[in-house]
Amino acid sequence: MAGHAKFFAVYDQPFWREKGLCGTALSQLGPLAEIHDASPGAENIFSLFGFSGLDSQSRQAMGQAEFIRHATMQLSTLFGDQANNPQAVYFQDWSSEQFTASVADRRSPIRHPHYGLDFRTGTGWDGKLSFISTEASFGNGGLLEGALESGVGFARRMTGTGGGAQ
Repeated sequence: MAGHAKFFAVYDQPFWREKGLCGTALSQLGPLAEIHDASPGAENIFSLFGFSGLDSQSRQAMGQAEFIRHATMQLSTLFGDQANNPQAVYFQDWSSEQFTASVADRRSPIRHPHYGLDFRTGTGWDGKLSFISTEASFGNGGLLEGALESGVGFARRMTGTGGGAQ
């Protein structure tokens, strides 16, 4: 996540659900590229969450306040005017965190990186240690699908229902 940024807008009502919307959107217009309903299940807090689609340099040039303003306007365009009035907003730009990101992390990749790490732990660890993460997925590394692929593969190995993906 070193080069990425995340945005949360918190609301007192799930107005998008009341309109029959699920809260998920993919967008090429505005600072948020991927948006999800990130409301916790048992709370009376409702939230729309988005990954920034802007690179680190563009976010830095825009500034946090302007990013938040544009992200809120984008949510309003997608989900209705009620999105203009969040109770709170949270913006985390990981590329500006000195202990998270390096200078290289601030440069946008030109393609999706290759994943599928081969974790050979040695004979002393065989069958005792497994890596279950999106980074260990050969098919969908770095994506939510990779985490699921890795977890399902592990479950299959443990239950003996097939080798499955790593």
